[in-house]
Amino acid sequence: MQLEAIKVSYIASLSEKRDVIDQHWQSLKADWLADTFDAVYLVIHGLAGSAETFGFPDITRQARKVVDQFKQLKSHAPPDDSGFISEIDQEIQTLLIIMENTSPKQDSEI
Repeated sequence: MQLEAIKVSYIASLSEKRDVIDQHWQSLKADWLADTFDAVYLVIHGLAGSAETFGFPDITRQARKVVDQFKQLKSHAPPDDSGFISEIDQEIQTLLIIMENTSPKQDSEI
């Protein structure tokens, strides 16, 4: 029962994390700042490390793809290639959709 309560709490936090990722990513695309880069990276990295533990391997897989793309930048500087930003954007949008489709109702059964 306690595990179920923790999982329900985790699911409830996904909506807030989704909003934070979206807000930081939109800000980063508009004005590439190291603090914003760090903020969005940390939230996505946290999902990559925690989501599968709570039964959401799709979130983990997609978050890892985004983390890997961020690591390719090797610095907080914006990439010179606008195509690379488009690729990251596509992967982040996919992550946000997966997170949005994770509802407490469908996933509360353990």
